Amino acid sequence: MANVRVAVVQAAPAYLNLNRSLERAGEFTAEAARCGARLVAFGETWLPGYPMWLDACRDVAVWDHPAVKEVYARLAANSITVPGPATDILGDIARRHEIVLVMGVHERVAEGAGRGTLYNSFLVFDAAGRLAHGRRKLVPTYTERMIWGRGDGAGLAAASTVAGRVGGLICWEHWMPLARQTMHVAGEDIHIAAWPWVREMHLVASRHYAFEGRTFVMAVGSLGRVRDLPPELDPVEELRETPDRLLLRGAAPAALLFPGTICAGAAIALMNVLLSSLIKRRWPERAGFLIGLYITALSAGAITGSLVSVPLWHASGGSLPVTLGWLAAPAVLAALLWLGGMFFLAAVGAPVLRHVEPPELRAELFSVLGERFRREAQLAAQVRDRLTRDPRPDGFNVGANCGEAAGQSVWHAHIHVIPRYAGDTPHPKGGVRHVIPLKGSYPPA
Repeated sequence: MANVRVAVVQAAPAYLNLNRSLERAGEFTAEAARCGARLVAFGETWLPGYPMWLDACRDVAVWDHPAVKEVYARLAANSITVPGPATDILGDIARRHEIVLVMGVHERVAEGAGRGTLYNSFLVFDAAGRLAHGRRKLVPTYTERMIWGRGDGAGLAAASTVAGRVGGLICWEHWMPLARQTMHVAGEDIHIAAWPWVREMHLVASRHYAFEGRTFVMAVGSLGRVRDLPPELDPVEELRETPDRLLLRGAAPAALLFPGTICAGAAIALMNVLLSSLIKRRWPERAGFLIGLYITALSAGAITGSLVSVPLWHASGGSLPVTLGWLAAPAVLAALLWLGGMFFLAAVGAPVLRHVEPPELRAELFSVLGERFRREAQLAAQVRDRLTRDPRPDGFNVGANCGEAAGQSVWHAHIHVIPRYAGDTPHPKGGVRHVIPLKGSYPPA
């Protein structure tokens, strides 16, 4: 086994528009391949978009509701047949870029038993463009049962590819012990954990899967806003005046787990995976490692260029705490991080590079001086500029925690760039002083 660069795509499709979503998939895959990725993964039912209206719109379960029928018909028309024209396009994208392409899709049965049924499906195309593996979600979750049929266990397998043996589970299948065990027996090197968006407990499940299966896990989520909801349906009251609000938040963070984590906002995030380390990881108590991190920012689906590539090494050779993700190796993470609506700037003191070069790690901000601090301040300004374009905050809190008494829990120097919005707290005066009870309170003017 050798190093394999892998890519997580955390971005929105063109909702309920299969042709445009296929174009976007081609653009994102091309960018990942340009950066050297041999595997690229998209989130759950990325084609043509996860049905987030099930949780965000009124009356979706009303019997014989004309608007819901219209939306379902449009979803069905923009779902794919397997095999079919869309799989030919996806295979051509994989072949053209010589990359393993993992895609979550709505699959429509066009003929035979189950004709007309939609499934939540997971497809793996090898670097030659061949559909190497496909499976359907075993049991749709909660309201999803109004849209998708039940799959079966026949697809619980892994495919041999140039990126190693690749398999995956979809969403709550990660809480199905027998499904997990079947996939562990399949011998995955890289596991795709496909989610609508990656919540905290989804990261817990992904991390557990990685530890249990002794495999690398890519936890992949999508982005989606209120304005992407079908116009035929009415959003619930609290969403009607917030068209830019995120309903699918990608990942918190988007992650490649065990033995490292990568995080990004609307982005393609790439990392080199040392597959040979799996031999060590499959021997209890031994640690493999990850090297390198690249983040490419995307704006409204358009590629705007690379922001940062900064590796981070733990000075002690041990594990980092879990505050910014779950890290379990000596060489772990660098980064511009998107977490819960905030950007974090990690690895202060490291040079900004387009190639992998381990920097000198400093414990906290006051240990970073001179030119290195100036470079990190410039990078913080890039984060501010990026956020100013989208999602356009009204202000920022910028700062750092230095020392345990000040709340520092990750022992490398880093800067927090936190977007703030009018009304996000009743009394914003005092800013970051509010981390200390009553310290931010001011007497009435």
